[in-house]
Amino acid sequence: MAKTENTGQVSAGLNRYTRLEEAGEYLATLRFTSWGKCLNLGCYFEADDGNRFYLYAWRKESGERHGQYCPREGGPNFRYIELGTRWLITTRLNSKGNIDWVTAEEQ
Repeated sequence: MAKTENTGQVSAGLNRYTRLEEAGEYLATLRFTSWGKCLNLGCYFEADDGNRFYLYAWRKESGERHGQYCPREGGPNFRYIELGTRWLITTRLNSKGNIDWVTAEEQ
């Protein structure tokens, strides 16, 4: 069976954004957000070098950040962040070899 794309995402241009392939720091502008299916918020960024990528902010289920959609170790609730703002994004590999969004610092 052929893979189909979400027509809403295609019309919004989200198919031009890819998953990060390397962990590190990225200076990027928030261009778009999109609600996920599993208590997450897709955040779509454009880096200074023109690369477009997305990361997921997962809803925190406990602690002082309960109910917030933010990077794993720190940063704001991206549910309320304005599009067009610039961020220093930090990512790292987790124990499963996937890239985790660790922090976000507004620039």
